[in-house]
Amino acid sequence: MVELPEKPKKYNLGWYRRDVATAGSYLVYVLVPDWLGSFAGTMEFERISASGLPLPEVRATAGDLASPRRPEDTEGVPLHLEQRLIRALQLKAGRAKNTLPEIVPTTKNQGWSKMPLDEKQRKQLLRAGGIE
Repeated sequence: MVELPEKPKKYNLGWYRRDVATAGSYLVYVLVPDWLGSFAGTMEFERISASGLPLPEVRATAGDLASPRRPEDTEGVPLHLEQRLIRALQLKAGRAKNTLPEIVPTTKNQGWSKMPLDEKQRKQLLRAGGIE
């Protein structure tokens, strides 16, 4: 039997509830597998700093995670805002000599993202990510 090579892992960027409050001084992203939809219970997620430095994993529910994509964003196309966040992260990680996994923008609303962000929190996260 021939073993197929493992598919490369791709991730979407997200934010974890407890990291939102400190984003103004230290931005942290959660790396969410791009195949993940809605889930029940808790899961372990990798985390990275705004410069791509690996951080301790976090156990979270969908209610603890937020996505840059909002429910009113057009489905079926990558979100330009997310593309800009990813690019800013890639640039900072490159300067810091940190290697990132493949990070891709979402194309639809994420079932894993159930934590609402108010406009002030959203703007703070985007500003900390280098855009807005």
